[in-house]
Amino acid sequence: MLNLSKEIKAWECDKCGKAYISKSIADECCKAIKFEIPTCRVCGGEVERYRTICDACLAKERYQNGTKIKYNEYSLEWLYDDNVDRYFSDIDAQTDYYEDEGLTLPNWCYGCDKKPFKIDIDSALERSSEEMYEDFEYDTDATDAGELIDFIDSWNRKQSACSYEVDYKKIILLNE
Repeated sequence: MLNLSKEIKAWECDKCGKAYISKSIADECCKAIKFEIPTCRVCGGEVERYRTICDACLAKERYQNGTKIKYNEYSLEWLYDDNVDRYFSDIDAQTDYYEDEGLTLPNWCYGCDKKPFKIDIDSALERSSEEMYEDFEYDTDATDAGELIDFIDSWNRKQSACSYEVDYKKIILLNE
């Protein structure tokens, strides 16, 4: 039996790991490619890959461009504090948290938007329609689709449960 297997010596590029049969080619592999460290478009500091702005500059930008609202004029109770990455039901809960942690309460935080619990019947019907035949249209091919839509719309209006999500355009001034 004839053994045709041969061993081939290869060199690996130190940066990208590609293998070459020539050491000189492996050594030159990534020298032509510039590996740029991503930097913040505002301050020039280093940022994570695929980001264009650092957290500090982003917070400053949001503060400058946001709508300033005094806490006593803020209509929703919930607040989002980016410094500690927490939601608070009101300023008292936020103050208690900061006191318990031995921290100084910030001058501002973000407001929130109310997100009511509801069923998006149009999306549900569209997803269900994708499982049907090619030309299926729920508004014409499904029996009483309008009745279902009216029922879900009525049911959605009765729901009182909700959650809150941060609105980076609302700057709540805590000390005013």
